[in-house]
Amino acid sequence: IFRGGPGVFDPLGLRVLEFYQQAARSVSAGVSPRNRMRAKGRGILCVSTALGSLAGSVLVWRLVHRRSLDRVVAMWVSPLRRAATAALAATASTSTAWCNQRHRDIRSPMAMNAQPQGMPLLVVGSVNADIVIQAPRLPKQGETLKCGGGDVIPGGKGANQAVAAAKMGAPVAFAGVFGGDSHGSMLRTTMDEAGVDTSLSMVSAGPNGQAIIVLEPTGANTILLVPGANNDWDVELPKGLLKSIEGASCVMLQREIPERINIAVAQHAKQCGVDVLMDVGGDDSPLPKEMLECITMCAPNETELQNLTEMPTSTREEILLAAKKLQEYGVNKVLVTLG
Repeated sequence: IFRGGPGVFDPLGLRVLEFYQQAARSVSAGVSPRNRMRAKGRGILCVSTALGSLAGSVLVWRLVHRRSLDRVVAMWVSPLRRAATAALAATASTSTAWCNQRHRDIRSPMAMNAQPQGMPLLVVGSVNADIVIQAPRLPKQGETLKCGGGDVIPGGKGANQAVAAAKMGAPVAFAGVFGGDSHGSMLRTTMDEAGVDTSLSMVSAGPNGQAIIVLEPTGANTILLVPGANNDWDVELPKGLLKSIEGASCVMLQREIPERINIAVAQHAKQCGVDVLMDVGGDDSPLPKEMLECITMCAPNETELQNLTEMPTSTREEILLAAKKLQEYGVNKVLVTLG
């Protein structure tokens, strides 16, 4: 029937398949893969039993009453719909209860430790307009080189973190400084459309931060970073930002805004018992001790880890030793990425 047999079973099978697919999705919701297969198996069994009975009745009815195939199908679609829906509903309820009672889903530590939906992830950091240039090579000193590209796209390590987290479904608030030039509205609109709350952010009269990215045919890239408005923070943290730190599930930082802001945010978060995750990219200078002591998780790549610890990071063993050295400086956990 499911494959579309001859005669009466063609339209009948299409409807059955549609009902089963809809009910199978409800059976599968919230159930581990192994238990999901068991639940579907029970659903197939229930539907097959109902269909076997109904299909046999269809054939008998046609033989006895000599009705046309179309009329037979029309008369049996409604009972079939009710039987299939009832069987699958019962299967979903029974199977889900059985799975919850007999087997526990294996969930990731992140899911088990997830914060309530009302506690947003707070990103404090940079927002840039990235200007991408495609060059055949890097120009020589004093040379004018014809290039391609010139696209302007939203960027900045802080904005990238915020948008990525929002697209993964997390409630995200972003605190940064937008510039007063033509890029400002584009950058803010992009973040707003991604679901990021930018109400904590400020606006500067100066230009937005910019990154001029030069791409070569080999894939190599060179980046010129202009901080712009990212440096235009007030001396004191805004009261609204301090309050948001207290109610955050986690604070994420980078190094494309003034170090004093990062330190002030991290210290307040630590006082409030809020985790601080820091991407150390954006500045190759050593991290101050008062900053290291506040970081819950530090995320350098291999090169950044070498700069932070002044230790080699060419092999796995060297990376482990350097990561442990970073922990000795006060960092709780270290996540090293390639690069």
